[in-house]
Amino acid sequence: MSLARMRSDDRTGRADGQRSGSVLHLRLRAAIDSVPTARHTVRSWLDELELPRDVVEDLALAVTELVTNAVEASPSAASEISVQASCNDHHIYLEVVDDGPGFDLDDTNVAHGPGPQSIRGRGLSIVQALVDLVSVERSAERTRVIATRRLAPQRS
Repeated sequence: MSLARMRSDDRTGRADGQRSGSVLHLRLRAAIDSVPTARHTVRSWLDELELPRDVVEDLALAVTELVTNAVEASPSAASEISVQASCNDHHIYLEVVDDGPGFDLDDTNVAHGPGPQSIRGRGLSIVQALVDLVSVERSAERTRVIATRRLAPQRS
């Protein structure tokens, strides 16, 4: 289960379905049971924004893959994973931060995916297929992955 869950959704002065300014924060243990917690919480948050079903499902899968990677990269189950999702009228941002050593997006194994016989290593390739941009920031003790998905303009 999660260490703590915080939701911040500033909908003041906005009609239902408007997206700008909506933010979700999660702090999770680096344990496998945090993966469905992240997926279900992010999916619910996305549903509240009244986004198209395909966008909701794509981003729920993307956060599942990102949190799974973070759990596997974390040094212990006592480590913390931070998930933040934010939205404006044009983009959804998913950010996952963990205590793992990280990776380089230009690494041949990451850039080209696993071999045909590999049973692991497809998560980041899946995320890259579901969103418009993936960036990775590494430091000595933390890795931050940000996935960005463009949204279609809202109709009035």
